[in-house]
Amino acid sequence: MQNTDWTMRRRNMGFVLFAIFVLCIFWMTVQSGKKCFSPICAKESKRKGAISTFSVWPPFSNIPNQSHEWYASHCFNRRPSNLSISQLYSLLQEWKQSSNQRCRNFYSKFSDIYDVTTRSGDIVIPKEFAPRVRSWLGNKEELFQETKHQVITIVYNRYARESTIYNPLRGKRPIRTPDTPERAYVEKMSQETEKNCDFCPKSYRTNTAEDVFGRIESTHSYTAANTFKYDGWHSLIMLKTHHPLNWSLEQILDLFATTIKWLDKVHSIDSQYIYPMILWDVMTHSGASQLHPHIHGSLGNDRYYGVVENWRVAGEEYYRKHASNYFTDLTEIHNALGLSVTYGDAVAWANINSKKDTEMVILGKAGNADFIKLIYYVVRAYIDDMDLLCFSMAIALPSLENGQPKGDIPAMARVATRGSVSAIRSDVSSLELYAGYNVSLDPYKVIAKIRASVKKRG
Repeated sequence: MQNTDWTMRRRNMGFVLFAIFVLCIFWMTVQSGKKCFSPICAKESKRKGAISTFSVWPPFSNIPNQSHEWYASHCFNRRPSNLSISQLYSLLQEWKQSSNQRCRNFYSKFSDIYDVTTRSGDIVIPKEFAPRVRSWLGNKEELFQETKHQVITIVYNRYARESTIYNPLRGKRPIRTPDTPERAYVEKMSQETEKNCDFCPKSYRTNTAEDVFGRIESTHSYTAANTFKYDGWHSLIMLKTHHPLNWSLEQILDLFATTIKWLDKVHSIDSQYIYPMILWDVMTHSGASQLHPHIHGSLGNDRYYGVVENWRVAGEEYYRKHASNYFTDLTEIHNALGLSVTYGDAVAWANINSKKDTEMVILGKAGNADFIKLIYYVVRAYIDDMDLLCFSMAIALPSLENGQPKGDIPAMARVATRGSVSAIRSDVSSLELYAGYNVSLDPYKVIAKIRASVKKRG
C-alpha cells in the first residue's frame, strides 16, 4: 500500500513538473512575441506587420492611360493652358461631378489619396500701414486688394501624411534684388574656394579619405569615403571640375555612373546592404559643406531613410487597398492635372504636395540614362531658365535585392530650390520643420518651365 501511494505521488509530481514546464515555455513564447492571444496584442502585431511586411507590387509605369488634354476636355471642361493651383479645388469639384464614368472612377482614386480644402482669411489694413503694403506688392492695386481677402489651398496626402499650404498671393510679391547679383556672388565664391579646395584634382588623393576597397574613378568623377559618416557605407562622389554650376550633361551622366558603380561595389562586398540613397545639395545656403560639386551616396540594410521609407509604406498601404502601383497612380493624377512631363522611361511632375517652392518629383523604371537626363533638364531649368541657383535633392534607387523585391519603389528623385544663394535668412522655419509645407510658387508655373527645358535640351 505504501509503495502504491509513493508511486502515485511520484506520478502526480511528474504531472505538476510537466505542467510547470509547459507554462514556462508558453510564457517565454508570448514574451518573445512569437504568440499573441490577447486582442490588444493581436492588433499591435497586425499593425507592425502592415509597416514591416511588403508585397510584390505591379511594375511602375510612367506612361499615362490618357493624355492631359483628354482629362481636360472630358473631366474638367477647362482649357489645358489655363490652370493654376488656386483653381485646384473648383477643378476637383468638376472632376467629381463629371458625367464621364471613367473620370469619376479615377477621381475616386484621387480623393482616396488626397484631401484638398480651401480656407479664406480676411484682414483690415490701417491707412497708415497701406503704403508699406503697397510697396511690398510693387504698388499693384489688384494685389493690394487681394490681401484683404486671401484664399488658402491645403493639400493633404492621406497615405504619405504630408500637408502643403498654398497662398498664391505670397508668390506674387516682387522679389527684392540682392545687393550683389547672385551670379556674381557665385563666381566670387567659386574663385575664392578653388585655391584651397580639398576636392579638386590637385588635392583629393591626399586630402580625402578612401573606402576600404579604394577609389572608383572615371573621366569626370571619383569617389572618396566621407570622413564623418552618417551611415556604415557612406561616401562622396565628386566632379573633377570646381565650379558649382558649370557642368554639362556628359559630366552629370559620368557622375551618376560612378555613383552606381560605387553602390554596386558596396553591395558586392556586403550583400545585406540593398537600399541605395543619393543626396545632392548645391551651394552652401542649401546645406552643402563645400562649394565643389559633390553628392553623397549611401546604402541601408534594413530600409530606406525615413522620408523615402514613408513613401514606400504609403505604396504598400495603397497596394493593399487598390491592388495598384501607388507611384503609377500618382503619376497619372499629376498628368490628369496637367503637371507632368515624360521623357523616355522617366517622368517628372510638379508635386501638389511640395515641401518647397518649385519641387519636382522625377520617377523612372530604373536609375538609367533617361532618369538622369530628366534630372539634368530639371536642374538646368532652375539654374539657367529661372535663375534659381541653389537646390537640394534626394534620390532613392530600386532595391539591389536579387529576384523580385517586395515593396520595390521606382527610381525616385525629389528636388526643390532653396532661395537666394547669398541669403542670411533661412528658407526653412518651424512651420516646415514641425508642421506642414508652405509653398508660394504655383506648380503650374514650375511645370511650364520644366517642359520648356525638356523640349529645348532633350
